[in-house]
Amino acid sequence: MDCSFVTNRARDFGGAIYSKGGASVPQFSEAAFVNCRFVNNNATAGDGGAVHADDVGLAIVGCEFTHNTANAGRGGAVSIQCQLSCSRRASVVNCTLSRNDADDGGGIYIDTGGTTEVQNSIVWSNSGAGVDILSDQIAVETGSTVSVTNSCVQDNDPGIGPSPFGDPSNIDEEPSFIQLSVGNVRVLKGSPTIDAGVDALLGDAHGTVATDRDGTPRFFDDPDVGGAESIDMGCYETGHPTIVQSREGFSFSKYAFSLYIDPRAESTDGINIDLGLDEITLVFSEQVRDVGSTDDFPTPAAFTLSYLDDDSAQPPTPPAPPIIVSISDCVVPLGSGSPPGDPCAAYTYPGANPEYDGGFHVVVLHLDRQLATNEWLSIFAKVESLDGRRINGSDRVFVGYLPADVDQSGSVTPFDLLKFRQYVNGIIEPSDGAIEDFADSDRSGVVDPFDLLRFRQLVNGVDPATIEWTGQSMNAATPNCCP
Repeated sequence: MDCSFVTNRARDFGGAIYSKGGASVPQFSEAAFVNCRFVNNNATAGDGGAVHADDVGLAIVGCEFTHNTANAGRGGAVSIQCQLSCSRRASVVNCTLSRNDADDGGGIYIDTGGTTEVQNSIVWSNSGAGVDILSDQIAVETGSTVSVTNSCVQDNDPGIGPSPFGDPSNIDEEPSFIQLSVGNVRVLKGSPTIDAGVDALLGDAHGTVATDRDGTPRFFDDPDVGGAESIDMGCYETGHPTIVQSREGFSFSKYAFSLYIDPRAESTDGINIDLGLDEITLVFSEQVRDVGSTDDFPTPAAFTLSYLDDDSAQPPTPPAPPIIVSISDCVVPLGSGSPPGDPCAAYTYPGANPEYDGGFHVVVLHLDRQLATNEWLSIFAKVESLDGRRINGSDRVFVGYLPADVDQSGSVTPFDLLKFRQYVNGIIEPSDGAIEDFADSDRSGVVDPFDLLRFRQLVNGVDPATIEWTGQSMNAATPNCCP
């Protein structure tokens, strides 16, 4: 229970876990994983990027699977097979599987034989070489007994889709993850997965599981969702405020998101570093305040800023972090159109999903200086909702500063020019933020031909660049953004 399996490798089966049972090894015929996290695991030449189960009774409950791969196999996250003893049941309950990849069944692969149940789960945005998007989420071989119920499965057609996905209790609606690009699969307020599960299924799977991976009580009722109190789909229960990291159509300056490295110009005179981020805008899922406060707004004391240490044998001492000198904030009201006020006047509504647009709390941290180049800044929020529910899960962002690092690799290399050209020519779009966050090299507010000139000045060390940035790197490793 409550384990994390991160960046493990296996040559054949099960990048993190290979569980083999059957009549020959009965002592290994049951396996259970509760509130665990499987991230960036890889089966390099076999099945089960994170977990491969063969002839075992399997219970996977409340677990997160993101960025796992089976390079040349099946089941990017989970592979369930049965060769000798097929009488045991496999259950995947209240799990979230996203951004996993395999040749077949990017999320889950279920081989011939045995009985498998997928319940109260979110299986979304997995990839593979299947015949369609649905089979990239869950691939099922003929001869298996499989039941998928009360789950959010991409490209599923509830009620009329193919067995086993067509159960009317399933949904095919965007879960509204907080920041899928970096693996934050908690969901925003208004997600169709909230209060959409069946309570009894969690208890049936593995006794009583009282909390999710974040420690949030599992049967939290969202008052904004009609109907009786029910468990949420997926591995995280929504009920506490979170930082809403990134949103389509908004730049970093409006929605700060983790792991952004500012690649734009650092100087106006070639001597002083007088350009860069000196304010950070955090958007919370609901109105927040300092922990224990009776006010309805946060103060600078609610935020801890620190530069990350280098993990080398003799790391340089990080500089002193900037100080928050003031905060401006506003609450985006329910409704449509452009809300009034500062800084909320800059926020407009997409319109397609208005239920996601109400009650956001925009908090702008005004700093006493620009961020230091080559450094990762951690911004940790210690806040709670107005009724005392503390932030849980998505409670921080990490922001870096490295001029000319357009591809966000942490080092300035020739690949940055390639990425710059791809952005300005419209070949690719950023997964988070807006193009100007990456290609507006001169910080003019628009991307134009002058930005290529400024980019070349940065990489070649030509005035007004302070140094030649080619070959420069971040002083600390890229942080793990979403625990």
